[in-house]
Amino acid sequence: MGYALHSFEELGPPFWLVQEQVVIVPAGGCHLVRNTSRKLLLVLGGECRHRVLGHTGPGSDVVLKPGDCLALPHRCEQRYISSTPERESRLHVIRLAYDPALLPMLSLTHRAMTGDENPITLTALAESALQELRYFPAREAQPLQETLLQLTDELSRTEPDARQRLHALCASLTVLFARLVRGKSEPSTESAPRAFLVSQTKVLLRERLAEPLRLIELANAVGVSEEHLARRFKQTTGTTVFAYLRRLRIERARHLLATSEYNLSQIATQTGFSSPTLFSRIFRDELGLTPSAYRKRLAREIG
Repeated sequence: MGYALHSFEELGPPFWLVQEQVVIVPAGGCHLVRNTSRKLLLVLGGECRHRVLGHTGPGSDVVLKPGDCLALPHRCEQRYISSTPERESRLHVIRLAYDPALLPMLSLTHRAMTGDENPITLTALAESALQELRYFPAREAQPLQETLLQLTDELSRTEPDARQRLHALCASLTVLFARLVRGKSEPSTESAPRAFLVSQTKVLLRERLAEPLRLIELANAVGVSEEHLARRFKQTTGTTVFAYLRRLRIERARHLLATSEYNLSQIATQTGFSSPTLFSRIFRDELGLTPSAYRKRLAREIG
């Protein structure tokens, strides 16, 4: 079973639905989902095993973890399986589904197109990229993470023009995913060292977000000076190292507020904030309401 936290339908071609949801798998059990559209599944938090029934290729049986990306273009059954026999598993995901009228479901016997197709529309690009089951673990899916952070933040807002911004972010995710599929996500030779440095730093920030990090520690870990790391990170991402870390911490806090019964002090500790007071203030600054109010709003929306 599971529940949706936020959902937007009919975003405009080629998208049908973008949804932030929590999948709940009972202890020692499984949760079956019948896939009815081509979709991207992007993991925000939690962990559980995922199988695609009837499919034996790469990505058909994996353990999904935060940062992972899974493409499901086939009409199939998905099985979410509990990570442990002692307690239930919860997977916090973004589900981006494409319009079945524009991108019909494929059978499991389908074989991807070959040749040098050069899509010139967003629908054609999605059609080309979503030809077969694909799984990218977090480190490979790193190019999607910045846009995914923006999309997750946008889903929690209620401004009148949110639909247009969501469409633009979904389009960006589609383009970035297509680049991963085509093997063209690597930048030019000139910019490769900079991109690799920033990518390494993002991975470290995500893995160590609960720790009281300092810039010198991060710089030493990636083998450059503090000044060089700060400058390259800002040039590449448009934001500072610690502004990016704060967004990761807020994303993790939203996951815990939605999927756990931890109190605010426990969540503050697990997300790297030095106190519940600081956590509440920064959360309110980012999302416009306190962690307690956010949790209460989710409870009302879930019913």
